[in-house]
Amino acid sequence: MDWVHKNMTLICPICHSRNSVEVAILTEAGQAYTRLLLRQPDWLRFSLARYILLFAPAGREMAYDRRLRLVEETLALDADPRRLAAALAETVEGIMAKRQAGDVRPLTKHNYLRQVLKSVAVTDLADRTDLTDRSDLTATGAAPAPRGKRAQGINALERWGNE
Repeated sequence: MDWVHKNMTLICPICHSRNSVEVAILTEAGQAYTRLLLRQPDWLRFSLARYILLFAPAGREMAYDRRLRLVEETLALDADPRRLAAALAETVEGIMAKRQAGDVRPLTKHNYLRQVLKSVAVTDLADRTDLTDRSDLTATGAAPAPRGKRAQGINALERWGNE
């Protein structure tokens, strides 16, 4: 009997990029990248992963050693994780707006994020409900309602599929 080796593929829930399981768990860079991301709180991990994707060239996957280096550099930019998460969210929104306008070049440096970090005041963070840790549930045991239109749509589809 002939055995055909097929790689198991991981699909990122954030960016939908496809990566081989072997590359993710058997390479040192893949392991380190995964461990570093998993050590971050959910609200920072999501913003961080979306930001790192802005460095990926269109149509190509980014190497894990580059992802690891970018995450380490990004985390070193600010000691306050909530402030960093707010700046990351604003950066992603700004760059995505530029991309919708036709500028699809990948980021090469953290300069845009640095500028956003200068403008993010600590007092602004109290108003950012999207940066709260959603791991704690409400008194009824339900997760907080999603805020964005996309998140609300996904939530509605999940509820519909579970009926």
